[in-house]
Amino acid sequence: MTAHAMFPAIFRRRDRLALTRAACLALLLAAAAPLHAQDSQAAALALVEQRHLGDNLAALGAQVAIRTSTYAVLVKRLGQEQAGALVRQQLRQALPKYQPQWNAHLATAYASVFSAAELASLAREGQASAAAPKLAAHQQDIGEDMRARSTPVLQAYVTEAMNQAFKLSK
Repeated sequence: MTAHAMFPAIFRRRDRLALTRAACLALLLAAAAPLHAQDSQAAALALVEQRHLGDNLAALGAQVAIRTSTYAVLVKRLGQEQAGALVRQQLRQALPKYQPQWNAHLATAYASVFSAAELASLAREGQASAAAPKLAAHQQDIGEDMRARSTPVLQAYVTEAMNQAFKLSK
């Protein structure tokens, strides 16, 4: 075999080796991505829970509930004070069912913007964290992401509480 004929064969072997290495690297990166995402999600959930960032679900639920036609019916049946008390009671009872999902959605919104290390820093240091300026810069994006993810959760939460309040008002 001449040197000229051998030259392309060497390149073909190198090409195959390079392709094999690239494929292995792609598989490693693909396997590592979910681990990174899991780390970020876990760190984000810790931030949400430690800093009580999802604790607004009950207040938002109350705001939505008093704007419903069901609430108007309850007020006619029971009066403003009793209707309000009944709805607040039912919202409190339904909260444990929906709070974990609400927190998970909020964590996902944070994890889409921050690394696990940044999230851990925010959880530990709060506004003193080096990631705090990034948080301020992305707060609107996080809020929009959360709104898109969690509107169905808020609706289900309020619907369940209002249905139960309506049943109890008869």
